[in-house]
Amino acid sequence: MTDQTAKEKKFKAIETQEELDKVVDSRLARERAKYADYEDLKTIVDSRQEELDKAAAENEELKNSLSAVNDELAAYKKGIQVATWKNRAKVALNLPDDADEFIRGDTEEAIMKSARDFAIAAEVAPMWATRERADWKGVGGQEEDPLTEFFRKNVTR
Repeated sequence: MTDQTAKEKKFKAIETQEELDKVVDSRLARERAKYADYEDLKTIVDSRQEELDKAAAENEELKNSLSAVNDELAAYKKGIQVATWKNRAKVALNLPDDADEFIRGDTEEAIMKSARDFAIAAEVAPMWATRERADWKGVGGQEEDPLTEFFRKNVTR
């Protein structure tokens, strides 16, 4: 016998509705068996997705915290740099240690300029700080007291 005749003998035509239902049901059962674990897999995927969402939210919180810490660190480093520049200016101009509050700026050049301005003012200060300003009127032939003269020459340009 050939293969063709063997297939012909195996094939049986469907003649009733019950036979057709039986063939369709068996085929559907085989297909359902392929996807029997679908619900289990779907549950696993859903739980993994929830874990991923939680991890993503935690990651975002950590990024925000890191950004805040980096900003704080940058401000701290800037403060240290400014303090270093102020100390350099005080040493260079022979200013007292408590002169920090009078020196302004956030760049080295601005701090040095402010320190120089303070140094100029500090040289004038001992002359008028111990007396009333009215006492300077006419002292030594000056028309203005030293502080007013200083501000007129150096500040109001």
